[in-house]
Amino acid sequence: DKAKALELKAEGNKHYAAGRYSEAIDLYTKAISFDATNHVFYSNRSACYVGLGEYEKAYKDGESCIKANPTWAKGYYRKGNALFLLRRYTEAVAALTAGHKVDPSNSDIESRLAEANDKLREQPASEKYKDLSPADRAKAIGND
Repeated sequence: DKAKALELKAEGNKHYAAGRYSEAIDLYTKAISFDATNHVFYSNRSACYVGLGEYEKAYKDGESCIKANPTWAKGYYRKGNALFLLRRYTEAVAALTAGHKVDPSNSDIESRLAEANDKLREQPASEKYKDLSPADRAKAIGND
């Protein structure tokens, strides 16, 4: 029932605006149970998880948002922002770059992408490339 889902979202938005993130999460989760195809529900819940410092859940909802609507740039922001907060800067840059391609005029994406790139440059090579194989790590470091 999409109408019920939208009612729950509207109620969730009120809680979000008041900083009651847990209550908002419950309502967005219920909205998703009525309409799992609405990307905005995942986006809003992702923002709530960020407010609670639950960045891994925020990241997962960012992914769900993109899956539901890959042409909506804000989903990439949600995912990229959560990855940034998780200090997974390489992945954050990738997500935010994808979002920038969807909407080059999105200033939130643009500024977070710049911050993520700055963090990436500041990271020691051992951190920056820790997920790469030894051979790929050596190649990447040689290219820095």
